[in-house]
Amino acid sequence: MNDITRRSLLLDYYGGFLTEKQREIYDLYYQQDLSLGEIADLQKVSRNAVYDILSRTSEKLEHYESI
Repeated sequence: MNDITRRSLLLDYYGGFLTEKQREIYDLYYQQDLSLGEIADLQKVSRNAVYDILSRTSEKLEHYESI
């Protein structure tokens, strides 16, 4: 299974455990293919904040999957 499909499935299964902001940013990056800069502009945050949210969200989803 390719990485994008896997990430989409994880979001579908475990998205209810995430905050609205985490779900939205994860969706914008992995499913709508926006860049960190584009997401940062939309969310009115820094690119680093977007990167951190994506990183933490990915870790959370992987954790839920491993349980």
